[in-house]
Amino acid sequence: MAPLIPTPHGSKIITNTKINQISTILSSSIPQLEPYDSLYRTFHANPELSGCEVETAARIALHLRQFSNPAFTIHETIGGHGIIAILENGAGETVLLRADMDALPIKERTNLPYASTVPSVAHACGHDMHITTLLASASALHASAPNWHGTLLLLFQPAEEDGTGAQSVCADPTYGHILRTFPPSVLLGAHVVPAPFGLVAVRKGAMTSNSDSLHITIFGRGGHASMPESTIDPVVLAAYIIIRLQSIVSREVAPRQHAVITVGSLQAGQAENVIPSSAILKINIRTFNSEVRKQVLKAVRRVVDAECSASGCEKAAVIKETLSLPMVWNDGGATDMLSTTFEGIFGSRGGFVGDINPLPGSEDFGHLVTGAERPGVFWVYGCMDPALFETSNTGPGEAFVPKMPIPSNHSAEFAPEIEGTLRTAVETYVAAALTWLL
Repeated sequence: MAPLIPTPHGSKIITNTKINQISTILSSSIPQLEPYDSLYRTFHANPELSGCEVETAARIALHLRQFSNPAFTIHETIGGHGIIAILENGAGETVLLRADMDALPIKERTNLPYASTVPSVAHACGHDMHITTLLASASALHASAPNWHGTLLLLFQPAEEDGTGAQSVCADPTYGHILRTFPPSVLLGAHVVPAPFGLVAVRKGAMTSNSDSLHITIFGRGGHASMPESTIDPVVLAAYIIIRLQSIVSREVAPRQHAVITVGSLQAGQAENVIPSSAILKINIRTFNSEVRKQVLKAVRRVVDAECSASGCEKAAVIKETLSLPMVWNDGGATDMLSTTFEGIFGSRGGFVGDINPLPGSEDFGHLVTGAERPGVFWVYGCMDPALFETSNTGPGEAFVPKMPIPSNHSAEFAPEIEGTLRTAVETYVAAALTWLL
Protein backbone atom coordinates (compact mmCIF):
# COMPACT_ATOMS: atom_id res chain seq x y z
CA MET A 1 0.00 0.00 0.00
CA ALA A 2 1.32 3.43 -0.94
CA PRO A 3 2.14 5.86 1.87
CA LEU A 4 -0.56 8.46 2.33
CA ILE A 5 -0.39 12.20 2.20
CA PRO A 6 -3.01 13.29 4.74
CA THR A 7 -5.84 15.48 3.52
CA PRO A 8 -8.16 16.85 6.22
CA HIS A 9 -11.88 17.60 6.34
CA GLY A 10 -13.05 14.29 4.89
CA SER A 11 -11.75 14.71 1.35
CA LYS A 12 -10.42 11.76 -0.59
CA ILE A 13 -6.91 10.60 0.19
CA ILE A 14 -4.28 11.53 -2.39
CA THR A 15 -1.43 9.01 -2.28
CA ASN A 16 2.21 9.50 -3.15
CA THR A 17 1.61 6.93 -5.87
CA LYS A 18 -1.01 9.15 -7.48
CA ILE A 19 1.28 12.19 -7.22
CA ASN A 20 4.01 10.20 -8.96
CA GLN A 21 1.58 9.06 -11.66
CA ILE A 22 0.53 12.64 -12.30
CA SER A 23 4.16 13.77 -12.45
CA THR A 24 4.93 11.05 -14.98
CA ILE A 25 1.99 12.06 -17.17
CA LEU A 26 3.02 15.72 -17.01
CA SER A 27 6.52 14.76 -18.14
CA SER A 28 5.39 12.55 -20.99
CA SER A 29 2.14 14.02 -22.28
CA ILE A 30 2.35 17.81 -22.27
CA PRO A 31 2.80 18.77 -25.93
CA GLN A 32 5.59 20.84 -27.39
CA LEU A 33 4.49 24.36 -26.54
CA GLU A 34 5.93 26.25 -29.50
CA PRO A 35 2.73 25.81 -31.57
CA TYR A 36 0.71 26.97 -28.58
CA ASP A 37 2.97 30.00 -28.18
CA SER A 38 2.03 30.88 -31.76
CA LEU A 39 -1.63 30.14 -31.08
CA TYR A 40 -1.55 32.43 -28.04
CA ARG A 41 -0.13 35.24 -30.15
CA THR A 42 -2.94 34.73 -32.66
CA PHE A 43 -5.61 34.93 -29.98
CA HIS A 44 -3.90 37.97 -28.45
CA ALA A 45 -3.72 39.82 -31.75
CA ASN A 46 -7.38 39.11 -32.58
CA PRO A 47 -9.42 39.86 -29.44
CA GLU A 48 -13.21 39.89 -29.43
CA LEU A 49 -15.53 41.53 -26.94
CA SER A 50 -18.13 39.79 -24.79
CA GLY A 51 -20.82 38.25 -26.97
CA CYS A 52 -18.76 38.71 -30.13
CA GLU A 53 -16.33 35.76 -29.83
CA VAL A 54 -17.13 34.37 -33.30
CA GLU A 55 -13.62 33.91 -34.70
CA THR A 56 -12.22 32.91 -31.32
CA ALA A 57 -14.78 30.10 -31.07
CA ALA A 58 -14.07 29.00 -34.63
CA ARG A 59 -10.33 28.70 -33.91
CA ILE A 60 -11.03 26.72 -30.75
CA ALA A 61 -13.36 24.28 -32.52
CA LEU A 62 -10.93 23.84 -35.42
CA HIS A 63 -8.12 22.99 -33.01
CA LEU A 64 -10.22 20.48 -31.07
CA ARG A 65 -11.26 18.67 -34.24
CA GLN A 66 -7.69 17.57 -34.89
CA PHE A 67 -7.86 15.04 -32.05
CA SER A 68 -9.05 11.51 -32.83
CA ASN A 69 -9.13 8.00 -31.36
CA PRO A 70 -10.85 9.04 -29.16
CA ALA A 71 -12.32 12.20 -30.62
CA PHE A 72 -13.91 15.05 -28.72
CA THR A 73 -17.64 15.53 -29.16
CA ILE A 74 -17.90 19.26 -29.78
CA HIS A 75 -20.98 21.39 -29.07
CA GLU A 76 -20.87 24.98 -30.31
CA THR A 77 -22.96 28.12 -29.68
CA ILE A 78 -23.31 27.31 -25.97
CA GLY A 79 -24.71 30.35 -24.16
CA GLY A 80 -23.78 32.47 -27.17
CA HIS A 81 -20.43 31.62 -28.73
CA GLY A 82 -19.33 29.13 -26.07
CA ILE A 83 -18.03 25.65 -26.77
CA ILE A 84 -18.17 22.49 -24.70
CA ALA A 85 -16.08 19.52 -25.79
CA ILE A 86 -16.58 16.04 -24.34
CA LEU A 87 -13.98 13.30 -24.18
CA GLU A 88 -15.50 10.01 -22.99
CA ASN A 89 -12.88 7.60 -21.76
CA GLY A 90 -14.59 4.75 -19.97
CA ALA A 91 -16.21 4.50 -16.56
CA GLY A 92 -15.03 6.94 -13.92
CA GLU A 93 -15.55 10.43 -12.61
CA THR A 94 -16.38 13.48 -14.72
CA VAL A 95 -14.31 16.65 -14.55
CA LEU A 96 -15.21 20.02 -16.08
CA LEU A 97 -12.35 22.39 -16.97
CA ARG A 98 -13.31 25.94 -17.85
CA ALA A 99 -11.62 28.83 -19.67
CA ASP A 100 -13.15 32.18 -20.56
CA MET A 101 -12.75 33.65 -24.05
CA ASP A 102 -13.60 37.35 -24.26
CA ALA A 103 -11.52 40.52 -24.36
CA LEU A 104 -11.93 44.05 -23.00
CA PRO A 105 -12.79 47.42 -24.58
CA ILE A 106 -9.28 48.75 -23.97
CA LYS A 107 -6.72 50.20 -26.37
CA GLU A 108 -3.58 48.10 -25.92
CA ARG A 109 -0.33 49.92 -25.11
CA THR A 110 2.16 47.05 -24.81
CA ASN A 111 4.04 47.68 -28.08
CA LEU A 112 4.31 43.90 -28.46
CA PRO A 113 4.88 42.57 -32.00
CA TYR A 114 1.69 40.54 -31.55
CA ALA A 115 -0.34 43.35 -29.99
CA SER A 116 -4.04 43.67 -30.71
CA THR A 117 -4.94 44.47 -34.29
CA VAL A 118 -8.48 45.41 -33.29
CA PRO A 119 -8.96 49.09 -32.46
CA SER A 120 -9.76 49.70 -28.77
CA VAL A 121 -10.11 45.99 -27.98
CA ALA A 122 -7.46 44.00 -26.11
CA HIS A 123 -6.90 40.77 -24.22
CA ALA A 124 -5.92 42.78 -21.16
CA CYS A 125 -7.19 40.24 -18.63
CA GLY A 126 -5.38 37.13 -19.86
CA HIS A 127 -8.29 35.19 -21.31
CA ASP A 128 -6.14 34.48 -24.38
CA MET A 129 -3.78 32.62 -22.03
CA HIS A 130 -6.73 30.75 -20.54
CA ILE A 131 -7.92 29.59 -23.97
CA THR A 132 -4.45 28.51 -25.04
CA THR A 133 -3.84 26.73 -21.74
CA LEU A 134 -7.04 24.71 -22.01
CA LEU A 135 -6.30 23.71 -25.61
CA ALA A 136 -2.79 22.55 -24.69
CA SER A 137 -4.25 20.73 -21.68
CA ALA A 138 -6.73 19.03 -23.99
CA SER A 139 -3.78 17.74 -26.00
CA ALA A 140 -2.03 16.42 -22.89
CA LEU A 141 -5.12 14.72 -21.50
CA HIS A 142 -5.96 13.25 -24.90
CA ALA A 143 -2.42 11.87 -25.24
CA SER A 144 -2.55 10.38 -21.74
CA ALA A 145 -6.02 8.87 -22.13
CA PRO A 146 -4.73 5.26 -21.79
CA ASN A 147 -3.67 6.16 -18.23
CA TRP A 148 -6.95 7.56 -16.90
CA HIS A 149 -10.65 6.77 -17.00
CA GLY A 150 -13.74 8.93 -16.87
CA THR A 151 -15.18 11.84 -18.81
CA LEU A 152 -13.53 15.18 -19.52
CA LEU A 153 -15.65 18.27 -20.21
CA LEU A 154 -13.89 21.32 -21.63
CA LEU A 155 -15.93 24.51 -21.39
CA PHE A 156 -14.81 27.57 -23.34
CA GLN A 157 -17.07 30.21 -21.85
CA PRO A 158 -18.05 33.47 -23.55
CA ALA A 159 -18.84 36.85 -22.03
CA GLU A 160 -17.13 36.67 -18.66
CA GLU A 161 -16.15 40.33 -18.70
CA ASP A 162 -19.69 41.67 -18.89
CA GLY A 163 -20.88 39.14 -16.29
CA THR A 164 -23.46 37.46 -18.51
CA GLY A 165 -21.57 34.47 -19.89
CA ALA A 166 -21.80 31.87 -17.13
CA GLN A 167 -25.51 32.51 -16.61
CA SER A 168 -26.14 32.24 -20.36
CA VAL A 169 -24.23 28.95 -20.45
CA CYS A 170 -26.23 27.58 -17.51
CA ALA A 171 -29.47 28.57 -19.22
CA ASP A 172 -28.51 26.81 -22.46
CA PRO A 173 -30.56 23.59 -22.89
CA THR A 174 -27.64 21.76 -24.53
CA TYR A 175 -25.36 22.54 -21.60
CA GLY A 176 -28.03 21.42 -19.16
CA HIS A 177 -28.49 18.14 -21.03
CA ILE A 178 -24.73 17.53 -21.02
CA LEU A 179 -24.48 18.09 -17.26
CA ARG A 180 -27.41 15.76 -16.65
CA THR A 181 -25.79 13.12 -18.84
CA PHE A 182 -22.31 13.62 -17.39
CA PRO A 183 -22.73 15.08 -13.87
CA PRO A 184 -19.32 16.56 -13.00
CA SER A 185 -17.61 15.48 -9.81
CA VAL A 186 -15.96 18.90 -9.76
CA LEU A 187 -15.76 22.09 -11.81
CA LEU A 188 -12.26 23.54 -12.16
CA GLY A 189 -11.14 26.98 -13.32
CA ALA A 190 -8.14 29.26 -13.04
CA HIS A 191 -6.89 32.76 -13.83
CA VAL A 192 -3.60 34.47 -14.58
CA VAL A 193 -2.45 37.09 -12.06
CA PRO A 194 0.49 39.53 -12.06
CA ALA A 195 2.71 37.30 -9.93
CA PRO A 196 5.86 35.32 -10.85
CA PHE A 197 5.27 32.58 -13.38
CA GLY A 198 5.74 29.22 -11.70
CA LEU A 199 3.64 30.34 -8.73
CA VAL A 200 0.31 28.54 -8.17
CA ALA A 201 -2.07 29.60 -5.40
CA VAL A 202 -5.45 28.60 -4.01
CA ARG A 203 -7.50 28.76 -0.84
CA LYS A 204 -10.56 27.14 0.67
CA GLY A 205 -13.72 29.17 0.99
CA ALA A 206 -14.00 32.66 -0.49
CA MET A 207 -11.57 32.91 -3.40
CA THR A 208 -12.97 36.05 -5.05
CA SER A 209 -15.32 38.78 -3.93
CA ASN A 210 -18.99 39.43 -4.55
CA SER A 211 -19.39 42.19 -7.11
CA ASP A 212 -22.44 44.44 -7.49
CA SER A 213 -22.69 47.30 -9.96
CA LEU A 214 -25.33 50.01 -9.79
CA HIS A 215 -26.28 52.82 -12.16
CA ILE A 216 -27.89 55.60 -10.13
CA THR A 217 -29.73 58.46 -11.79
CA ILE A 218 -30.44 61.46 -9.57
CA PHE A 219 -32.83 64.22 -10.64
CA GLY A 220 -32.41 67.88 -9.78
CA ARG A 221 -33.73 71.02 -11.46
CA GLY A 222 -31.59 72.53 -14.17
CA GLY A 223 -30.98 76.18 -14.88
CA HIS A 224 -28.48 78.96 -15.52
CA ALA A 225 -25.15 78.74 -13.71
CA SER A 226 -25.56 82.35 -12.54
CA MET A 227 -28.88 81.57 -10.79
CA PRO A 228 -28.25 78.45 -8.64
CA GLU A 229 -31.01 79.53 -6.23
CA SER A 230 -33.59 78.55 -8.85
CA THR A 231 -32.13 75.09 -9.32
CA ILE A 232 -31.49 71.84 -7.51
CA ASP A 233 -27.91 71.16 -8.52
CA PRO A 234 -27.42 67.40 -9.16
CA VAL A 235 -23.64 67.84 -9.36
CA VAL A 236 -23.43 69.10 -5.81
CA LEU A 237 -25.87 66.39 -4.77
CA ALA A 238 -23.71 63.76 -6.47
CA ALA A 239 -20.65 65.08 -4.63
CA TYR A 240 -22.43 64.70 -1.27
CA ILE A 241 -23.49 61.17 -2.21
CA ILE A 242 -19.95 60.19 -3.22
CA ILE A 243 -18.44 61.42 0.04
CA ARG A 244 -21.20 59.90 2.15
CA LEU A 245 -20.89 56.52 0.44
CA GLN A 246 -17.30 56.23 1.64
CA SER A 247 -18.44 56.48 5.26
CA ILE A 248 -20.44 53.26 4.83
CA VAL A 249 -17.20 51.26 4.73
CA SER A 250 -15.35 53.29 7.35
CA ARG A 251 -18.22 53.70 9.84
CA GLU A 252 -20.80 50.96 9.21
CA VAL A 253 -18.83 47.87 8.18
CA ALA A 254 -16.93 46.15 10.97
CA PRO A 255 -13.14 46.48 10.63
CA ARG A 256 -12.74 42.69 10.54
CA GLN A 257 -14.94 42.57 7.44
CA HIS A 258 -14.04 43.68 3.92
CA ALA A 259 -15.96 46.04 1.66
CA VAL A 260 -15.09 48.45 -1.13
CA ILE A 261 -17.39 51.04 -2.67
CA THR A 262 -16.07 52.70 -5.83
CA VAL A 263 -17.78 55.43 -7.79
CA GLY A 264 -16.18 54.75 -11.15
CA SER A 265 -18.15 57.24 -13.20
CA LEU A 266 -20.03 60.51 -12.68
CA GLN A 267 -21.81 61.94 -15.70
CA ALA A 268 -23.56 65.29 -15.56
CA GLY A 269 -24.03 68.23 -17.91
CA GLN A 270 -22.28 69.39 -21.07
CA ALA A 271 -21.52 73.08 -20.51
CA GLU A 272 -19.87 75.02 -17.70
CA ASN A 273 -22.59 77.67 -17.62
CA VAL A 274 -25.52 75.25 -17.36
CA ILE A 275 -26.61 73.46 -14.20
CA PRO A 276 -27.91 70.13 -15.49
CA SER A 277 -31.19 68.56 -14.50
CA SER A 278 -29.77 65.11 -13.72
CA ALA A 279 -26.62 63.15 -13.04
CA ILE A 280 -25.63 59.50 -13.33
CA LEU A 281 -23.33 57.71 -10.90
CA LYS A 282 -21.93 54.28 -11.73
CA ILE A 283 -20.98 52.41 -8.59
CA ASN A 284 -19.21 49.12 -7.94
CA ILE A 285 -19.33 47.29 -4.61
CA ARG A 286 -17.06 44.41 -3.49
CA THR A 287 -17.67 42.24 -0.42
CA PHE A 288 -16.68 38.80 0.88
CA ASN A 289 -19.68 38.11 3.09
CA SER A 290 -23.33 37.75 2.10
CA GLU A 291 -24.58 39.64 5.13
CA VAL A 292 -22.12 42.48 4.57
CA ARG A 293 -23.20 42.53 0.95
CA LYS A 294 -26.84 43.00 1.96
CA GLN A 295 -25.84 45.61 4.54
CA VAL A 296 -23.83 47.69 2.07
CA LEU A 297 -26.43 47.54 -0.70
CA LYS A 298 -29.12 48.64 1.73
CA ALA A 299 -26.90 51.45 3.03
CA VAL A 300 -26.16 52.72 -0.49
CA ARG A 301 -29.87 53.02 -1.20
CA ARG A 302 -30.42 54.74 2.13
CA VAL A 303 -27.66 57.28 1.51
CA VAL A 304 -28.87 58.10 -2.00
CA ASP A 305 -32.47 58.56 -0.88
CA ALA A 306 -31.45 60.64 2.16
CA GLU A 307 -29.18 62.97 0.20
CA CYS A 308 -31.85 63.45 -2.46
CA SER A 309 -34.32 64.33 0.26
CA ALA A 310 -31.85 66.72 1.89
CA SER A 311 -31.38 68.49 -1.45
CA GLY A 312 -35.11 68.84 -1.94
CA CYS A 313 -35.31 66.67 -5.04
CA GLU A 314 -38.77 66.52 -6.54
CA LYS A 315 -38.25 63.09 -8.10
CA ALA A 316 -36.86 59.95 -6.49
CA ALA A 317 -33.53 58.56 -7.65
CA VAL A 318 -33.60 55.56 -9.97
CA ILE A 319 -31.24 52.82 -8.84
CA LYS A 320 -30.63 50.09 -11.40
CA GLU A 321 -28.60 46.95 -10.76
CA THR A 322 -26.45 46.32 -13.83
CA LEU A 323 -24.27 43.44 -12.65
CA SER A 324 -24.28 41.01 -9.77
CA LEU A 325 -21.61 38.33 -9.42
CA PRO A 326 -21.47 35.96 -6.46
CA MET A 327 -18.15 35.25 -4.82
CA VAL A 328 -16.27 32.19 -6.02
CA TRP A 329 -16.43 29.77 -3.10
CA ASN A 330 -13.91 26.93 -3.22
CA ASP A 331 -15.31 23.68 -1.85
CA GLY A 332 -13.34 22.55 1.19
CA GLY A 333 -12.94 18.87 0.36
CA ALA A 334 -12.19 19.43 -3.31
CA THR A 335 -9.68 22.17 -2.46
CA ASP A 336 -7.94 19.85 0.00
CA MET A 337 -7.55 17.26 -2.76
CA LEU A 338 -6.28 19.78 -5.27
CA SER A 339 -3.93 21.41 -2.75
CA THR A 340 -2.38 18.04 -1.99
CA THR A 341 -1.76 17.47 -5.69
CA PHE A 342 -0.37 20.96 -6.23
CA GLU A 343 1.87 20.69 -3.17
CA GLY A 344 3.19 17.39 -4.49
CA ILE A 345 3.84 18.79 -7.98
CA PHE A 346 4.84 22.40 -7.33
CA GLY A 347 5.81 22.48 -3.64
CA SER A 348 9.37 21.27 -4.17
CA ARG A 349 9.87 24.14 -6.61
CA GLY A 350 8.70 26.65 -4.01
CA GLY A 351 5.82 27.49 -6.28
CA PHE A 352 2.69 26.63 -4.31
CA VAL A 353 0.73 28.76 -1.85
CA GLY A 354 -2.21 26.91 -0.31
CA ASP A 355 -3.78 29.75 1.67
CA ILE A 356 -3.65 32.84 -0.50
CA ASN A 357 -5.56 35.89 0.65
CA PRO A 358 -8.99 36.21 -1.01
CA LEU A 359 -8.84 38.06 -4.30
CA PRO A 360 -10.63 41.43 -4.39
CA GLY A 361 -11.59 40.86 -8.02
CA SER A 362 -14.68 38.98 -9.14
CA GLU A 363 -15.50 36.14 -11.54
CA ASP A 364 -18.67 34.57 -12.92
CA PHE A 365 -17.23 31.06 -12.42
CA GLY A 366 -19.36 31.00 -9.25
CA HIS A 367 -22.50 30.95 -11.40
CA LEU A 368 -21.27 27.77 -13.10
CA VAL A 369 -20.69 26.07 -9.75
CA THR A 370 -24.04 27.03 -8.24
CA GLY A 371 -25.80 26.24 -11.53
CA ALA A 372 -24.34 22.75 -11.59
CA GLU A 373 -24.87 22.26 -7.84
CA ARG A 374 -21.49 20.55 -7.73
CA PRO A 375 -18.18 21.34 -5.96
CA GLY A 376 -15.88 23.84 -7.59
CA VAL A 377 -12.28 24.97 -7.19
CA PHE A 378 -10.72 28.08 -8.70
CA TRP A 379 -7.00 28.86 -8.46
CA VAL A 380 -4.57 31.43 -9.82
CA TYR A 381 -1.15 31.23 -11.44
CA GLY A 382 1.50 33.85 -12.06
CA CYS A 383 2.35 35.25 -15.47
CA MET A 384 5.29 37.63 -14.94
CA ASP A 385 9.07 37.29 -14.94
CA PRO A 386 10.14 36.15 -11.43
CA ALA A 387 13.10 38.55 -11.60
CA LEU A 388 10.61 41.40 -11.15
CA PHE A 389 9.74 40.20 -7.63
CA GLU A 390 11.33 39.72 -4.24
CA THR A 391 10.15 37.35 -1.53
CA SER A 392 8.26 38.62 1.50
CA ASN A 393 7.50 37.22 4.93
CA THR A 394 4.35 39.27 5.44
CA GLY A 395 2.01 36.32 4.93
CA PRO A 396 1.00 33.59 2.51
CA GLY A 397 -1.12 35.90 0.41
CA GLU A 398 1.77 38.33 -0.08
CA ALA A 399 4.65 35.90 -0.61
CA PHE A 400 6.06 37.89 -3.54
CA VAL A 401 6.31 41.66 -3.75
CA PRO A 402 7.07 43.44 -7.05
CA LYS A 403 10.27 45.46 -7.10
CA MET A 404 8.56 48.05 -9.28
CA PRO A 405 4.99 48.79 -10.42
CA ILE A 406 3.75 45.97 -12.66
CA PRO A 407 0.77 46.31 -15.00
CA SER A 408 -2.11 44.25 -13.68
CA ASN A 409 -5.10 42.62 -15.31
CA HIS A 410 -7.28 45.19 -17.10
CA SER A 411 -4.28 47.46 -17.69
CA ALA A 412 -3.60 48.52 -21.26
CA GLU A 413 0.01 47.47 -20.62
CA PHE A 414 -0.77 43.99 -19.24
CA ALA A 415 1.61 41.57 -21.00
CA PRO A 416 2.12 38.04 -19.60
CA GLU A 417 5.37 36.20 -20.25
CA ILE A 418 4.28 33.43 -22.58
CA GLU A 419 6.60 30.44 -22.20
CA GLY A 420 6.94 30.22 -18.41
CA THR A 421 3.29 31.07 -17.82
CA LEU A 422 1.92 28.61 -20.35
CA ARG A 423 3.96 25.66 -19.08
CA THR A 424 2.90 26.12 -15.46
CA ALA A 425 -0.70 26.82 -16.43
CA VAL A 426 -0.97 23.62 -18.47
CA GLU A 427 0.59 21.64 -15.65
CA THR A 428 -2.04 22.96 -13.22
CA TYR A 429 -4.98 22.14 -15.49
CA VAL A 430 -3.73 18.65 -16.30
CA ALA A 431 -2.72 17.83 -12.72
CA ALA A 432 -6.06 19.13 -11.44
CA ALA A 433 -8.06 16.98 -13.86
CA LEU A 434 -6.00 13.89 -13.10
CA THR A 435 -6.60 14.35 -9.38
CA TRP A 436 -10.11 13.04 -10.10
CA LEU A 437 -9.58 11.00 -13.26
CA LEU A 438 -6.76 8.70 -12.08
